[in-house]
Amino acid sequence: MQLKYIYWFAYYNNSVPSVRYRALMPLQHLSADYGINYAFVSPSYRLKSVLQFVKVYMEALLFRKPNSIIVFQKIHTQGIYARLLKYLLKKQPLYTIYDIDDAEYTRRPVATIHHFMRNCSCCTVGSIALQQYASAFNKNVFLLTSPVEAHQHFKQQRNPIFTIGWIGYFGAHSDSFKQYIYPIIADIPFPVRLVILGITNASQRDSIIQQFVSCKNVQIITPENIDWLNEDEIYRYIAGFDCGIAPLTDTEFNRAKSAYKMKQYMSCGVPVLASPVGENNTFLQDGKQGFICFDANDFLQNIIKLHNMNELRYTSMSDEARSSLNGFMLGNYCSQLITVANQMATRQQN
Repeated sequence: MQLKYIYWFAYYNNSVPSVRYRALMPLQHLSADYGINYAFVSPSYRLKSVLQFVKVYMEALLFRKPNSIIVFQKIHTQGIYARLLKYLLKKQPLYTIYDIDDAEYTRRPVATIHHFMRNCSCCTVGSIALQQYASAFNKNVFLLTSPVEAHQHFKQQRNPIFTIGWIGYFGAHSDSFKQYIYPIIADIPFPVRLVILGITNASQRDSIIQQFVSCKNVQIITPENIDWLNEDEIYRYIAGFDCGIAPLTDTEFNRAKSAYKMKQYMSCGVPVLASPVGENNTFLQDGKQGFICFDANDFLQNIIKLHNMNELRYTSMSDEARSSLNGFMLGNYCSQLITVANQMATRQQN
């Protein structure tokens, strides 16, 4: 197949990171660099969005463009949007992809997820754990790790006050902080700045500040009103970290995650401290771009190690982190998606 067009049906709008990183950014890149056009829709009750959905849906259903694929991204609900997409899949089953990058089956009803996994031509997934899970429903499952967009923000030098950074939706990771980070901050034997990007409400902010109220060595920074759609702003923040932390409790959901925050750190040349859970093991080589931390004490000792590291060693680790970007660049993701489309066409023709 000479891929020329993509119909992309997302499960949510672009306020969700996975929709931006796995859908909109790649679609824009494919259009600009490969001339592959697309239609993108997401569920919404706004009149303009509903009309756009109807237009794209009816075209895909009745007048589908030649050399096209249809992607259903992480559809998991049982409402009218999902039901209409199930009907589209029934009528247009060829060259269809179910894309998923989180273990939604651990926290959602599984019927819709399994339906799309089972009936699409293939599945594209964001982690090895998801690949193993989806393989029980579809023999054609491809690993497409979530990509990072190219940017120009890179680590230059360590800060006068050692800066530990974290990015993500904090509400989903408070347990990881309680297990790995809260117990050790007070024991760091030098002044530190802890920057947390992803606090969404005042109660989360207050609870974090309360954890460290007695820690005279810790300055807590929780920036407000972050424009998450402004990639330039996000990476400028990250490049200011001296180390990026990626603590994860060992759960089925976390094992299926795509290590995205770790990729963001490394793309800026920021050394990483991460739990050995899921895709963290795939992208972090211990002692090269950062350190694997098995418990809270490992996080403490490796924070101290990074702080005390001589400039030559720290710069080398920063350079290694930055060079890792080649393994999860947006361009790689797009070329792999084209390869998936070609392999899917070959298998279906046979």
